[in-house]
Amino acid sequence: STLKINPKRFRSIFKIKSSSGSVPNSVSRICTNNPESRSQASAPHNIASMFNEYFHSVYTSVLEQPSSTQPSSSSSISSILSIDLTQEEVCHALQNLNPSKAHGPDGIPSHILKECAHQLAPSLHYLFSKSLKIYQVPAEWKLTNIIRIHKKGNKDYVENYHPISLLSI
Repeated sequence: STLKINPKRFRSIFKIKSSSGSVPNSVSRICTNNPESRSQASAPHNIASMFNEYFHSVYTSVLEQPSSTQPSSSSSISSILSIDLTQEEVCHALQNLNPSKAHGPDGIPSHILKECAHQLAPSLHYLFSKSLKIYQVPAEWKLTNIIRIHKKGNKDYVENYHPISLLSI
């Protein structure tokens, strides 16, 4: 009966069952297409290491690139960090979460946060306000799950995937 009410849920289950999703559940073999260092892996740990090495090799740190979106002075940073959140704004943000989004490393599904918005808003408001006040973000909020998405071409080549970071909501 839930599937009749929520068509998105039906589509996600259908994708999983029909294996038509864009994220493979498992990769049994992967190799590099680099002529200078061809290698392949079939053990899960080695496959994960190969993806890790490749994604790390193509990653460019934001700090290494000049950006027009980065604040140019300490007064800009100070004004950004002096945001006053209200409990109502936190509750509103929770109520507007997309329930079909994947959860991050905390394992908390967005639909739980959305359904419990009124109960969670006071505590989350306190945490967010404290974080802004002391200019620190808890280390746990910086964790991410990285998944691979096939771009195009042969699925056996690590170069044909790109990483997506799933953050905690």
